[in-house]
Amino acid sequence: MQPSSGDAKRGASRQLRRYGPIAGVLVVIAVIAVLVTLGGGDGDDEPEAEDSQTAPVDIGPGDDVVPYSYALEEGFADEIEWGDNCDTDAGRIKIPTTLVVDCFKPFDGDNGGETEQGVTGETIDVVFYQSNPSDLLLQALFDLIGNDDTNEQILATIHNYINMYESLYETYGRKVNLIPFEGTGIATDEVSAVADAETIARDYTPFMVVGGPLLNAAFAETLAQNGIMCVACNPGRPDSWYVERDPYVYGVSLSSSQTREHVAEYVCKRLAGDPAIHAGDADFHDDERVFGLITTETGPESVEMNDLFVDLLQDCGVDLAEVLTYTDATTDLPNTVTGMVSKLKASGVTSLIFLGDPVAPQLITTTATEQEYFPEWILTGSALVDTTAFARTYDQQQWAHAFGPSGLWARQPIEEEGSYFLHEWFCGFPPPADETSGVIIAPMAILYNVLQGVGPDLSYQRWRDVLFTAPPVESTVVSPYLSYGDRGLWDTTDFNGADDMTEVWWDPEASGPDERGQEGNGMYVYVDGGTRYLPGEWPETDPKVFDDDGAVLIYEEPPEGLELPDYEPPEHPACERA
Repeated sequence: MQPSSGDAKRGASRQLRRYGPIAGVLVVIAVIAVLVTLGGGDGDDEPEAEDSQTAPVDIGPGDDVVPYSYALEEGFADEIEWGDNCDTDAGRIKIPTTLVVDCFKPFDGDNGGETEQGVTGETIDVVFYQSNPSDLLLQALFDLIGNDDTNEQILATIHNYINMYESLYETYGRKVNLIPFEGTGIATDEVSAVADAETIARDYTPFMVVGGPLLNAAFAETLAQNGIMCVACNPGRPDSWYVERDPYVYGVSLSSSQTREHVAEYVCKRLAGDPAIHAGDADFHDDERVFGLITTETGPESVEMNDLFVDLLQDCGVDLAEVLTYTDATTDLPNTVTGMVSKLKASGVTSLIFLGDPVAPQLITTTATEQEYFPEWILTGSALVDTTAFARTYDQQQWAHAFGPSGLWARQPIEEEGSYFLHEWFCGFPPPADETSGVIIAPMAILYNVLQGVGPDLSYQRWRDVLFTAPPVESTVVSPYLSYGDRGLWDTTDFNGADDMTEVWWDPEASGPDERGQEGNGMYVYVDGGTRYLPGEWPETDPKVFDDDGAVLIYEEPPEGLELPDYEPPEHPACERA
């Protein structure tokens, strides 16, 4: 059973259901191909905009924007010809996803033409950022997990997803004009990031940019300064950072501050004051947990986030014995890791919290084993560390004692659901970029689902306010709770989608497919079948980790009630094979 948030967080509001008609937004949280669905469910009170810079606009169903669920509720659904792509028996678009994607009334009127920059009566200009093929840092990262997708394959795949959405969704007479843009620098280079954003603003002035150099925020910052919206274009930032750039920057995963709030709650409620019974060193099993932290420090915002985490822990009486930082896993960490592990060992740290990138644990775990130091490893859901693909690259003697919160969710075979499955369903063959199809589909899924709710009068403010008034998505064991705006979950307006986490542990003996479908040894195990928790909901009982009762490695069959509908793909232009 899923944990409940109470009426204050998930209360029904018939009025909001009229003003939040978006259903079925598919969002990816990780570079690995994993899928969630935004749709269905009941809403909350209409969000306020006290801490945002833009005022709400008048949104909701009208003559042009009519979702099937609203027409059915109001009693006039039978008066509309919904078209071949609408399953009126089920009240959804004929797309095989687990949650309902609302049909919208077919549009044949005047869409207003140039309603916003980058928008005409026929097109919506969208710049698609692709990383520089010469970026050795990203290449090394992808090589670790065998990701060999090329920019050409990625571009073909995104064109196919656009083809799919435009064959099924209502876009009010417009089609996406996709403009590929290859970055000029490496992912950490702020100078090239600023230059790239300025080039896009000057030469293209698009409605939206999707993607960006995800290891620095200068790209998104510069786009916002130029009044251009971007989605999934920057690394995690504090909630306040997004509010200051309203309405131009949107994320899809938990923000940096939201993640830290979850982890602090987990540590305070489930771990603090108890013995470190899951440590690799048996001598720690009778000792009350002593916590240490290894995290990145790359600028003022990361310092702010680290200070926030320390303060959150201190609020519940947890003082960190050591707080150790590094700036880059490939440059400074190799020179400091030996000393870092020595400090942790000398300070008696039994439980090591890791908040960093997915490459660093390789070196840290190897060094810890060399020094015969075997603590508990407390996961935090940070940067792909909680993916099976990366965890298989860590020292398994160490990672056998890793557990904690994860922003991901219990998995299913990639051939049975998600981005890979949708591409094969629509095109008849796997995505050309089979390793990264999930991250490719994410922004396009957001774009087309929000377009349906916005209607013909497409603008940044309407985009923001339709997204912010869309009913939150109820979580399942295979998808997270997802919402934007002011829902009572966080202290500030939420510009990031996912809100909840689950609990996992690492089993080095388990075997099966990773997130890319690659078979191997070692897998994350999901506690209680993948039960998820919103902030404030973590139980105060002991973690149920390293306990097979109710645990799940992967759902070989869809969980009950989450079976995919069986639809034939629509007729469409031929897909690209790259």
